[in-house]
Amino acid sequence: MFAVKRIQFLGTAYQSISSIRTEYLSVIYRDGCLDKVYTSIKKFINENVLWDEFIFKDINEKLYHQIFFPPKHYHVDGLLRTVGSDIGCKINTQDQNFKNYIANLGKNTRLRIFNRRIKLSELGCVKVEYFGYENKLEMFSLLNDFHVSRWGKACFSVDSLGFHGKLIDSLHLLDCFSVLKIGGKPVSILYNITINNIVYNLQSGFVENFHKGISLGTLHLGYEIERSFENKDLVYFDLLAGHGKNINYKARLNGVPVKFISIQIVKTKWLVLLYKIKDLFFK
Repeated sequence: MFAVKRIQFLGTAYQSISSIRTEYLSVIYRDGCLDKVYTSIKKFINENVLWDEFIFKDINEKLYHQIFFPPKHYHVDGLLRTVGSDIGCKINTQDQNFKNYIANLGKNTRLRIFNRRIKLSELGCVKVEYFGYENKLEMFSLLNDFHVSRWGKACFSVDSLGFHGKLIDSLHLLDCFSVLKIGGKPVSILYNITINNIVYNLQSGFVENFHKGISLGTLHLGYEIERSFENKDLVYFDLLAGHGKNINYKARLNGVPVKFISIQIVKTKWLVLLYKIKDLFFK
């Protein structure tokens, strides 16, 4: 067993580290200062911190090329490895209207996200209600209940609940929870946060096997995507990374694909050798 000193950003969920996943992981910097920022970080960690490897998790492809392959070559000390990648999806809500967006979807996707509203209305009064930070405990509990039923485990741990609770309290969010109700009963919930004219869909949950032919989660997304199209201040509805339990439903929503890449920089010579052997024989 080897002890490895690893540096990673807050919000990193890598290997055995359990954390809240942070897509678009980066640092805060002024426009035009990215190269100076990362040069300063590199200088600091090389001179002041003992480490074997550095993890950049879930950075988007644009930032990846800016950091590691800028016009002025940025020298990386050690072995540079790609240790993961994922595809996200964000829907542009300004370049077209919702009617055209729906029309351009595939037949089956259009059925799941929009046309099944008619069948849903036959089951009872359909209503979408919104809740904010004052109802966070009830909403997070509902999300956890749905996740236990579908995935066999809760969506949020105690620590995660504490983090998200403080987040929406600090932002004073009033409508971050969208609850779809049939006949007054909650059957689906979406947890969305709007920042800088972009809606980020952080989490969702719904009643498992609610009705044959109706995909509650996708149908509920349709209501929220439509709402984003109606708000002229919004630019994107961002579904972030990951995909569904059975199918990659995000890939069918005609969004702009976003590639997330996870990079590892290995500095220690003996560890570099081990990783090279691993990459050679265990691809």
